[in-house]
Amino acid sequence: MSRSRFLFHAYAAGLSGKIHRPYEETLEVQAPSALPPSGGVSNGSSKGVKVRDFLQCDSVVSRSTGEFQAATGTYETRVTAAAEQFNLGGVVTADLVRAQVHSSHSQDEKSEPSIVPEGSAIINLRVLGTLIEFENLSDLFTELNTMTKLRDRHKENPDFRTRIHEYTMVGRFAELAENHLHRYFPFCRSSPQEELHETRHAAILPLFRVLTPSGPGFKVVQNVIHIENFGRLHLGELIVTPTERRVTAVHVDLGSPTGGHFTVCSVGANGGQTDPPPDGGR
Repeated sequence: MSRSRFLFHAYAAGLSGKIHRPYEETLEVQAPSALPPSGGVSNGSSKGVKVRDFLQCDSVVSRSTGEFQAATGTYETRVTAAAEQFNLGGVVTADLVRAQVHSSHSQDEKSEPSIVPEGSAIINLRVLGTLIEFENLSDLFTELNTMTKLRDRHKENPDFRTRIHEYTMVGRFAELAENHLHRYFPFCRSSPQEELHETRHAAILPLFRVLTPSGPGFKVVQNVIHIENFGRLHLGELIVTPTERRVTAVHVDLGSPTGGHFTVCSVGANGGQTDPPPDGGR
């Protein structure tokens, strides 16, 4: 029996950004890769990335693959982006930053896809020389590999729900507004509820949770680090929808005296059947 056509969708971007103060300079996306609707393999690689003397990164790579696996009867998509020896202004450094997503779609069009961020990580992250320790929630969101599982766990498990409300700063706008951190917690104005907080059918969650306490020159709030006279470091944003997951490992919004932004390792994957089934849907 012939299969309905499946359209792959996947992208991986290694490193990009822009400085607009005190000078104008754009860093085009380094090591991008993406899939055509038919799937396949795409690779990207950049070496010795620099933005003047402000940003250095030894190596940036990405890989996107998509294919039908006859043995399992599933459409498999994998995307990964990695940056090695990242250094931003001598203030934020990391040996390795990696974002990764794997999606698996059954031929059964009524079946919900499994999409997981397994393998995403940051190794030896330092801020102002301080080693940043954090909880990696990749295993948790790999276990909750469908939107239904995530919604059900949130509704049925009070401990899990409390944990997610804490991580996403639900109802805590007032304490975030002073340092303008509310923009990183889109549900901070919302009230606690049994249902998972979503916007346009998307949940926005932290993939990493910083455990290191605030220190001289920086303040920690969940997965955001506010660095005095430098900017804000947003770690591990995970966006979950019923058909897609996106991971951004690191995003930096620069403040004074340098203004701009950089994104390190961002990936996403989904896909789905488009044509009617061979029986016309009957």
